[in-house]
Amino acid sequence: MIASGTFSLIGIQDAVLIENCYKSTTNNVAPETPTSANEDNAVPQGWSATLISVSASHPYVWESQRKKNGGGWSAWSEPVLKNSWGKQGAKMRMRRWAAGTEYLSGADGEEFYDVVEYKSKLYLCTKKHTAKEGTNDPITSVNGYLGFWESAQEWTFIATQLILAGKVVTDKITADLIDADGIRANNVDLTGKITATSGSFTGEITATRGKIG
Repeated sequence: MIASGTFSLIGIQDAVLIENCYKSTTNNVAPETPTSANEDNAVPQGWSATLISVSASHPYVWESQRKKNGGGWSAWSEPVLKNSWGKQGAKMRMRRWAAGTEYLSGADGEEFYDVVEYKSKLYLCTKKHTAKEGTNDPITSVNGYLGFWESAQEWTFIATQLILAGKVVTDKITADLIDADGIRANNVDLTGKITATSGSFTGEITATRGKIG
């Protein structure tokens, strides 16, 4: 809370009290204007009284404010964008999950946000931590709502990130790890079975076995 106004030896005269609240979102769409009781420190439901760090899974943080000048509190202001993932500059890093490894979420001051393959699935790190099997591994974290990892199926941007990542991807990504529409790729080597119900293809296909047509 911030207090401003004219001060004297007998106290605060005409002081203006300000309260802020914050909320993170997955999309760049402002949340609804918050509401709360007309009481001091009444934080709106679903909002935080302290500033929230952005992350790859929640890349937008919004701020709302209200003031108190002698009487009761004003209504909360329309939310404005306080911070976004693009300002942080963290880069995606593809890794395989391993106990004892430190993983990053791309929070302030962290150069990377980690995406790992664990038991044939992809997971996004949402909180900096050192990995330990059965305690904060991706499956344990997701199933127990521990907040260290999110399943790849929950992010809308995974396919784009994987393709654009290019140079930071050190391990091969197999097709069964990706479930997305509208993927374009160049110079891709595929193994296994390809089934297409629609679409078009340009270029050259080399097959060592099987048939085309």
